[in-house]
Amino acid sequence: MQFLLSIAMRFVRVVFNHFWLLAALLFGSTAWGWHQYLSAHPFNNLAANHHTVWDVIEYTIMMAPLRSPMVQGPDVPWLLNLGRVLLPFIFVGGIFKVTVLRTATEKLVNQWFARTFSQHLVICGLSQAGFALVCELLKKERWVVLVDNESPPARLPHLQQALAAMPRALQNRFALIEGDASSTEVLKMAGAQHAKELYAVTEDDFINLDIAAAARLLNPALQADGKASQIHVHFKDYVMREPLKNSYRLFDSRTLAGRQIVNWYPADAPWLAARDFSKPPHAMLIGLGSLGEQVVLQLARTAHYACGQRMRITIVDSKAYEAGKNLLQRYPMLDPSVTPSRFGMPGDEGNQLDFPLVELQCVQSSAEAFCGDGFTIVCEQWDIPGAIYVCLGNDIEADRVGKMLDIALERSFHAAGVVQTATPQCTIVKAMRRLTQVNFAQNENFMDNGANPGNVRVVEVDVLRTAAASVITDEQERLAERIHNEYVAYSREKDIKTADRSPWHSLDDEARQMNYNVIDHHLVRFREMGIDVTARDTKDGRLSLTAEQLGLAKQCFSENCEAFASAEHRRWIFDKLFFGWRFTSATANNKSAKLNRYLVGYESLSEDVKEYDRDNVARMFHFAQGL
Repeated sequence: MQFLLSIAMRFVRVVFNHFWLLAALLFGSTAWGWHQYLSAHPFNNLAANHHTVWDVIEYTIMMAPLRSPMVQGPDVPWLLNLGRVLLPFIFVGGIFKVTVLRTATEKLVNQWFARTFSQHLVICGLSQAGFALVCELLKKERWVVLVDNESPPARLPHLQQALAAMPRALQNRFALIEGDASSTEVLKMAGAQHAKELYAVTEDDFINLDIAAAARLLNPALQADGKASQIHVHFKDYVMREPLKNSYRLFDSRTLAGRQIVNWYPADAPWLAARDFSKPPHAMLIGLGSLGEQVVLQLARTAHYACGQRMRITIVDSKAYEAGKNLLQRYPMLDPSVTPSRFGMPGDEGNQLDFPLVELQCVQSSAEAFCGDGFTIVCEQWDIPGAIYVCLGNDIEADRVGKMLDIALERSFHAAGVVQTATPQCTIVKAMRRLTQVNFAQNENFMDNGANPGNVRVVEVDVLRTAAASVITDEQERLAERIHNEYVAYSREKDIKTADRSPWHSLDDEARQMNYNVIDHHLVRFREMGIDVTARDTKDGRLSLTAEQLGLAKQCFSENCEAFASAEHRRWIFDKLFFGWRFTSATANNKSAKLNRYLVGYESLSEDVKEYDRDNVARMFHFAQGL
């Protein structure tokens, strides 16, 4: 019965969407039926076959309000009979389409249509994140129901433009419900009781939590067997998310976009390709907003090298000193003045851990003013950056600053005597938020403007679609789960008592994030081994390498095993400090108090812990071969 109802409602939806086309076809076929009838019969003072086009049109129009002359006889054309039956309904339907009842009719059709969905996805809130999620999900041919309490939603014109660019088959997979998404009645209209996943993506964190709570009450399957990940909650408040992170699948579009931007366009790629480790890599950030902050964290999270160099990061912002101070207060492991004792560690001499793990410098200047002498001074001081991330809130300004940086870079390369190469020596990444530019013909969420040969490549990254794609894709999730399962098997083999052997779906947010970070750092290791790869080279959970490349990487690892293991340990320490862990001199770790005895330098570790770090690096080759 449910199947038949679904088919019927989809038929209604098709008729509703193509109403005027169907009306035109029916009118034309009825007119042809009248022509056939009048050609064979005298009718209404007209001799047979003595009628005009206007006679045919007049009689056809008169059929709609049931005012046409009666036709008799056994040989009435079937097209004429069809028009006699259906044209009155088309007439009534047209009245509905052009009067004030149109909106109510659309609402009713959407509600009926949504209730026939099964295993669909419910998006609550047409925010920027919600807009991007709808577009990405429809691009993947998923059934989507959007719930928004504004009538009409503020971004509905943008969404309508995006829908108009889609194939008709994708448009028919979408329904809009207007109402309060935190209401169970509205969620029922959206079919949340049998939805596969729900995304709470309004602009307010606490409204998102109310929506998630209502969805759980309505659909207990969303919390069965530890599968709380089926409820995705957009949550920006990092202070409040700590007690909530194990109840829902919390995500922040800025964090996801920052991670992907750095993984796609790493600042260390030109430096590692040059194989000159006498000087450290350099990255530059223009704009220390919420997205820029996540770019800095991702750079610091992945910049741990076997050669021992530390990433240099230049931050340019009109309020750089104040914003930089706030950043270092929240993440003290980035502070240049920090010492190991800040985290309860032994002193530098006994600890043998070199702080800070990255080098930061803040330049307080507007973006456009910096592109002159300021840029030249920074390049002379810290070398030309491998990547410049333009994370300004305004797309027009970002585009203008990107062009100015392109000119400044070419000037700096010329002054440094760097010859033009086919491989870019610096990438300018412009983070854009253009809602209406949705191209469903391509799967990429970035646009590369670097077709012209030279030392500088300019790319645009769609922040919203990048974040949305990261939320809905399960590739990274599958990779991280396989990494965790390998760790569990390794811990059983080595009988590691302190290992967390919980199933993947039972892991807390911190453990999941640390597995994601392992994947990101695998790419850094391969680049340091001489293999030019980025996150865009991974597909279907596999990093495709030739046998020659894989052999080169394994040889480099065997020759520098201790150095790579030490870098892995520094990466692990950064993750632990990021999540608030501190050193303890006790013989056992304390997970509830976040105390760990291994937060010391690599040389201070016992041999069995060093062996664990070596094995952790060696498992990266499983990633290359496809986990």
